[in-house]
Amino acid sequence: MENKNTVMVFIRSTILWAVTLGLVPLYMVIGYLLYIVNARTRHKILSSWGCIFAFMAKYVCGVKYVVTGQENLPTEPSIIASNHQSTWETFGYVPILPQHVWILKRELIKLPFFGWTLRTASPIAIDRSNRVGSTVQILRQGAQRLAQGFWILVFPEGTRVAPDAVKPFKVGVARMAIELDVAVVPVANNAGYCMPRSSYMIHPGTVNVVIDKPIWPNPGETAEELIKRIEQVVRQNLAKISRPLASVEQSA
Repeated sequence: MENKNTVMVFIRSTILWAVTLGLVPLYMVIGYLLYIVNARTRHKILSSWGCIFAFMAKYVCGVKYVVTGQENLPTEPSIIASNHQSTWETFGYVPILPQHVWILKRELIKLPFFGWTLRTASPIAIDRSNRVGSTVQILRQGAQRLAQGFWILVFPEGTRVAPDAVKPFKVGVARMAIELDVAVVPVANNAGYCMPRSSYMIHPGTVNVVIDKPIWPNPGETAEELIKRIEQVVRQNLAKISRPLASVEQSA
């Protein structure tokens, strides 16, 4: 069943974007005012924007979500490695996964209003043109965020990828796991069917999110070997969930 850009889809999408983007200036002010509180408290308040996004997507646009495997989440802060199909998982993961920060390209925090707000939410913003410097920054700030109690969300593909396309995972997440001796939790989603990349339209359906068991680096394992294990698990789960109308478990 293919998505159709109907009038109702356009209206509902417009309502979601108008409300959520309209809140950004308010959240920007709140973010800078909250510099007087600790990073996790500030982050928790600011990340409520993601909960609003997921709520609007569900009740206005009809994008429900089904989560399988939450029992696989370890108790200690870890790295989350997820495929990346759309904007939905960037914010829709907020009510699903433990309190987490993103590794993202530095250009995003320079965007007016949205980027300025994002800057206050403790992301790890890297300069992708400086590979060596970015690696050092990720390891240093990654260790700091984990020590603060944050989880770290990484999209190893590096960009949004269409559901029917494959882009190899980059080794950065595996290198960080090895250097920091921390587990990686593989997560798969098929949100790209409901919210195609670079599209204004948000189509009704059920997004499946699969959380698999944590993967620890083996002694002597290289980053290239570890990332292959992580990617294999994510790909296997993606093959299972396929289209978003085939729900795996009860809907959230």
